[in-house]
Amino acid sequence: MYGELAAADNVAQTTVLRRRLQRLSVQITTHPYWATLPGGVPAARIELKQAAWAKT
Repeated sequence: MYGELAAADNVAQTTVLRRRLQRLSVQITTHPYWATLPGGVPAARIELKQAAWAKT
């Protein structure tokens, strides 16, 4: 997703990608899974981000 945004060459495309990224971010941060982690939420989020970056 971040790669697509960086490579976008017109404003309309970047707007669509930014909105999609924002929606996905909200879905991830409000997902019930985070409520099940005992105090390790920040570390788990960093781990998730690193896993996503490794796929790109």
